[in-house]
Amino acid sequence: MSSSLHSGSGDSDPIRPKPHPAKKYFGASKQQWLEYLIAILLGNAIYYLSLQPHLPPTFQHRGTMTDWGLLVDFAVCAAVYGLIRLGWRVNTAK
Repeated sequence: MSSSLHSGSGDSDPIRPKPHPAKKYFGASKQQWLEYLIAILLGNAIYYLSLQPHLPPTFQHRGTMTDWGLLVDFAVCAAVYGLIRLGWRVNTAK
């Protein structure tokens, strides 16, 4: 028998074609950009609507200044992003 049907590499399986890689924008997929956007919007909403009024003036962000409030805002956004990623991981592990 000829081995022309199976080359041994497994790359040309007509039943299961290789999935196309997700299109990347600046190194991130559409899903990652959506996660970033949601994390930023939710993080800023949490910071500005619920945290900032109760923080001491040192940790309140003022406009376009680089201050401790900006660091707290970033930390809240990063925490929201971490929760989103954890949710995806738990959801896909099932």
